[in-house]
Amino acid sequence: MQAVYQWKANTLWLQDMEPCIIIWLCLSDKDRVLFLAWLRANVPPGCTFYHDNLFTSLSLIDEMCKRGYGNCGTLRENRLFGVPLTPALRFKRRERGESEFLVEKGTFLVRWNDNSVVTVTTNMETVSNSTVNVQRWNKKKHAMAILPQPTCISQYNMHMGGVDLHDQCVARYRISIRFKKWWWLIYSWALNSAMVNSWYYYWSVLKGEKDLLCFQRRVAQSLLQRHGEKPGGHGRRSSFALQIIDAGRFDNIKHWPTKTGRKYQWCRKCGGRTSIACEQCDVPLHVECFKNFHTPI
Repeated sequence: MQAVYQWKANTLWLQDMEPCIIIWLCLSDKDRVLFLAWLRANVPPGCTFYHDNLFTSLSLIDEMCKRGYGNCGTLRENRLFGVPLTPALRFKRRERGESEFLVEKGTFLVRWNDNSVVTVTTNMETVSNSTVNVQRWNKKKHAMAILPQPTCISQYNMHMGGVDLHDQCVARYRISIRFKKWWWLIYSWALNSAMVNSWYYYWSVLKGEKDLLCFQRRVAQSLLQRHGEKPGGHGRRSSFALQIIDAGRFDNIKHWPTKTGRKYQWCRKCGGRTSIACEQCDVPLHVECFKNFHTPI
């Protein structure tokens, strides 16, 4: 089975991605788990991995512990295999913020009652019942309340926050074009991920004000203007085509006045006759109207 391995920081940045192979390994007589074999599998012992419940299982935690890696991840209910934790439906009836701990041979299992029941397993904790204080909204009191949160869940949220946030932004405005080739999903995901990375750089480093949707629409309009082909035929121009032209007016790239040799052209700004046009926009303009036309109001 083929997949894409993603390496992200605690923020929205996608720092690295590589194709990987998921191999079925029989780690015990009773169960088989997914073990992720990266193409560049020269990860030194002592490194830590945080992963979601798609990959997490108790056998995986034991195997990675034997190999000298630290692991932490959320665990699905159907992968507990008889572990004596309180069932999730009954645990949900408890007070919000309550937790339950279970330790066995260096593997910690933690169940915490938040908006929903969260189960996390890790092999990196030394104190089983360590907690930190977090703020949650109390619907009954209509105010923020302080709740104890297990430390391993706090560490998981800190390291996986960027992964979840990045995936959420990618899924928000992903490419909806469908294709039957197997590689199309990876290709379209890479384009969406690059778009999110570009927008985050624009927003965090360049201090831009456009949201992700406006930024993505602006990029699409610029690509259509520079590399798209104008539709043939006569008739009234569509409003979308006018938006593409208007979007390219303000990018400050190669907008130079040039003589067209034609006398009977009407200036797009003032309506008078002119023989000069913008080389990039291909729009008739007077020299006096050139600056006003390319300056956003």
